[in-house]
Amino acid sequence: MSVLLDVQGVSKRYGAHQALDAVDLRVSQGEFVALLGPSGCGKTSLLRAIAGFLPIDGGRIAIDGEDVGRLPAHRRPLNTVFQNYALFPHMTVEENVAYGPRRQGIARADARRRALEALAMVGLENMGARYPRDMSGGQQQRVALARAIVNAPKLLLLDEPLSALDLKLRRRMQFELKHLQERLGIAFVFVTHDQEEAMTMADRIVVMNGGRIEQVGTGPQIYRAPASRFVAEFIGEANMLPFVRQGDVLRMTGLAGLDIPVGELPVNGAAPMRGTAVLRPEDLIPMPGDNMARAPRIDARVTDVIRAGSHTMVLAQSADVLLQARMPGDDCGLAVGATVTLAFDPARLHLIGSAS
Repeated sequence: MSVLLDVQGVSKRYGAHQALDAVDLRVSQGEFVALLGPSGCGKTSLLRAIAGFLPIDGGRIAIDGEDVGRLPAHRRPLNTVFQNYALFPHMTVEENVAYGPRRQGIARADARRRALEALAMVGLENMGARYPRDMSGGQQQRVALARAIVNAPKLLLLDEPLSALDLKLRRRMQFELKHLQERLGIAFVFVTHDQEEAMTMADRIVVMNGGRIEQVGTGPQIYRAPASRFVAEFIGEANMLPFVRQGDVLRMTGLAGLDIPVGELPVNGAAPMRGTAVLRPEDLIPMPGDNMARAPRIDARVTDVIRAGSHTMVLAQSADVLLQARMPGDDCGLAVGATVTLAFDPARLHLIGSAS
């Protein structure tokens, strides 16, 4: 697929605060990309810079090969869906959606036809005569989407548009929004702080921290092969195990000298000399069976058992490390204070090297 959005070296500073630090990002035609990160990481600043609402200090933003850096927001070939939807309360739903085409000088009849077509795409074809105040949060969100797609933009920017919805509705809208994006073939850039939302919807996830991009990849890539300690800890839960390499052995320094032969690791001979090994909780198995008889084992004391319905999280202390193990179901057979043996497959470790 060809590149639609090309962000090169974009920077923005607010006094002493570097909101964006030489950010590079490319988005292809028809791609769904999520900007993910904690508050203050730069994801909304990047979205606003692309939209034209935030002037940048340096770098270049191009859409479909055209440098749009000097174009005002209303002249860029994109549309934005805001967190609060920004619907006109004095206009009907149909008038809200037809507003964009009317501003472009399109005749009233044609603007109305396009508005009705856009409303049909989001399942609101029979609600054009209503006012936003008479609609639920999910319906208002769909109106905002219809208004954003009615002019067939090349790029659609979405600034946490689902955050005001309750959990059940938000999950349903995630699937509906993804299906709409696939049907339209429009590139979406979606800002969220919700990891599950990004994993559910995006083709690629851009993890940001401190105004920089830490990693770009698919959900499985950033979960299984995080590029940094920040990504490993931000995406899901993780056991972070410090190690040093001694010849052909990896020694887990916080786990009473647990040694793992380098040949059993996924990187084999390329293991770094020191750093952190990432082990996801579902890969740490309490009370291992015969099929893991030769796996590395850790003795620990259970400090907490958290039942979450579909799974149970077991927290256990071993030497200086607090370990997390996730087990299916709501009865793991363990109690606080019990001694447990934990095992794992070394091939499930992901190594992050350290320079020091």
